[in-house]
Amino acid sequence: MTAAQEKTAKKKERFTKEQWIETALEHLSKTGGAKIHIERLAEKLGVTKGSFYWHFESRADFVETVLDYWHQKETEDVITHMQAQNFSNVKEALQALVNYLLDNNLIANEVPVRSWAVQESRVADRVQKTDAIRKRFIMDQLIAEGHDQAKAEYFASVFTAYVCGNGFVLPRASRQEIQERTSWLIQELL
Repeated sequence: MTAAQEKTAKKKERFTKEQWIETALEHLSKTGGAKIHIERLAEKLGVTKGSFYWHFESRADFVETVLDYWHQKETEDVITHMQAQNFSNVKEALQALVNYLLDNNLIANEVPVRSWAVQESRVADRVQKTDAIRKRFIMDQLIAEGHDQAKAEYFASVFTAYVCGNGFVLPRASRQEIQERTSWLIQELL
């Protein structure tokens, strides 16, 4: 293998599709949800835009891929994890959900993705669909435990808004503060 081929192989190994996605999410978190610019990401990674096009057809493809990744990691995977657990009641499950989100740093991308959604309608549409899935999951748990539809819907909306919007309202809240506040919500509203 020539030196040029080795360099190309290393770049392909070093900058995977997932690394581009994670760099985009990191960029969003550091810029407060500013739009994603491919040139800035390539510069941050120390590669050319050609490296980007190795993995993605266009910026639109990249945006959809980032949103798919965010949704899968921070919604579908969380739901799958929670469904695999055996909780004695919904209050215990909700507190475990908060702990799982905190333990895996899954709340960190909420503010940046939601700030990005203010700037791009396709992102806003995706966030809205993701929120609906999250709320439906919580509602289903509450209804299964015997709570009525209206209360389940109200609680799911309040809980989701607090957990997802926490970074806007209390950007420097500690883990303990988040746990205490969500515990209060769970105890007072259910």
